[in-house]
Amino acid sequence: IYSNQLLIVAVLGLIVNIIGIFLMVGASDPQNEESVPTVDGQSPNEVDKEPTQNKPARNENLAGLFFHITSDALGSVGVIVSAVCVRYYGLIIADPICSLGISALIVGSIVSLLRSTTRTLAMGIPYESDEIYENLMNDILEIEGVNDC
Repeated sequence: IYSNQLLIVAVLGLIVNIIGIFLMVGASDPQNEESVPTVDGQSPNEVDKEPTQNKPARNENLAGLFFHITSDALGSVGVIVSAVCVRYYGLIIADPICSLGISALIVGSIVSLLRSTTRTLAMGIPYESDEIYENLMNDILEIEGVNDC
């Protein structure tokens, strides 16, 4: 294992990923007025006044991008740890152990994204819309002549 070259590439990769994380977090910050989409010149909070709709909706694409960048950063950290262990302590077993640890962290972190995306693809309503859905169903049932929905 060429630990010197591995360490250099891993540190450079970590730096690039950290920059990417900061750029992405800045671009997706709801307080950043330039990044928040508007409807007819109004902010999202002016369009929908209901309390359940004041918080920004989760963007699955941004969540996937964030998981991708952070998993790359975690990969770089794992490579740095394994390169240091190999270079200075002769622990060649550190490389596969770090790889398995990184893989477990990545799989664990994407479970919520997979659940949410699957629900969307199955055309399920978002979890935060349950209260809105119940209110709409109650409003429909109050219409004269409607017995069941």
